[in-house]
Amino acid sequence: MKIQDKGHQVMKRLSKRRLGIIFSMVTVTLVLFVSILWANYFILTAYGTGPMIQQVKTDGFTLVWWHRAAETGSISVTTANGNAVSFKAVRTGNRFEAGATGLSPGKVYRYKIYLSGSRQGEEFWKEGETRTAKTGGSPFSFAVFGDSGSGSKGQYHLAEIIESYPLDLILHTGDLIYPDGETEDYQKKFFSPYEDILSSVPFYPVLGNHDVRTENGAPFLETFSLPDNGPERLARGRCYWFSYAGACFVGIDSTLEKKVLEQQVVPWLADVLNSSDRRWKFVFFHHPPFSSGSLRSESQAVAQVLVPVFEETGVDVVFCGHNHFYERVGPLLDGDVNPDGGVLYIISGAGGKSLRTLNRLKPYTRAFYSASYSFTYIEVQDDVLQLHQINQADEVVDEYILKRDHRSSI
Repeated sequence: MKIQDKGHQVMKRLSKRRLGIIFSMVTVTLVLFVSILWANYFILTAYGTGPMIQQVKTDGFTLVWWHRAAETGSISVTTANGNAVSFKAVRTGNRFEAGATGLSPGKVYRYKIYLSGSRQGEEFWKEGETRTAKTGGSPFSFAVFGDSGSGSKGQYHLAEIIESYPLDLILHTGDLIYPDGETEDYQKKFFSPYEDILSSVPFYPVLGNHDVRTENGAPFLETFSLPDNGPERLARGRCYWFSYAGACFVGIDSTLEKKVLEQQVVPWLADVLNSSDRRWKFVFFHHPPFSSGSLRSESQAVAQVLVPVFEETGVDVVFCGHNHFYERVGPLLDGDVNPDGGVLYIISGAGGKSLRTLNRLKPYTRAFYSASYSFTYIEVQDDVLQLHQINQADEVVDEYILKRDHRSSI
């Protein structure tokens, strides 16, 4: 996916689309890659898997890939003056991870991956480009979706729609791999549909209830390279935070037991949010605390334990999945709709698995859509957030504007 400024094109496209419920489904024919299973917890195609952009910072980024034959690897990054800087990769089994540093913020960089076997020097394998994190009040955009990992044609097609939008990062609200989060399903249900996006746009996921069915989420934790700044005594990647431009993002594993949320996550979460100097505060996890759909014990625990922290620390938007539809709730404060001081809840769980409809909506639900797969597209500029819910026919089915000053909405 080539990084470029397509903001004016997006505005033109969005202005031409009609709001409403779209019942037609778009289908495409896709070729699924044949893959083989290797011993250290991963599925590889004959040519390897990846690359995948992970953590982006103002001065660099992390790149992850898998290869069955290579023994060493490195990346070469072309800087603004045309020089190529090399960074060695760390190998664990057939997984390689390299970090580029010393770069400038908000710039597009071309990278090349080099691999070597036991009898040859390093040779070129793949290339791509990505952007380092933007600073301060720079405008940025990101996509949010979840409950995607079915391997269906609909999932693949929605991935193509997502890729067509300019993105600085992607949040995933959990359930990347159905039915049980097993490693042998990652190639078909994650890496193949998002191949082009992953090579250029940083991807930040959280665990869903299906992802933890295999070894309590070990395949997820071994696949991704997420910030190592979560609560003590919790494995890296279960909970974490990062900053991008004018926003603080916090990812939480909502499959954790209520006692763990209370004793370990809450103090850490409050400290992260209270100490952040960023204009916007976003939190994302799997189980929604509020929804017109089903609310199981995990959702109840989140509502009882985490929601008070969101309200006390001034969180602007909470993104969730689990329920297989799109729903916009609130903003809520103390359980009531309060546009001036409440927290906006977005359930974006229509990423590619089954879809669920509802016969009745609760009073706090302000928008609902389940006629086809969809994702949430967010644009942030200064004190204004614009939300567009876009379905697999590339139609806008909901729009919303949130203003940061006094957190009022229109």
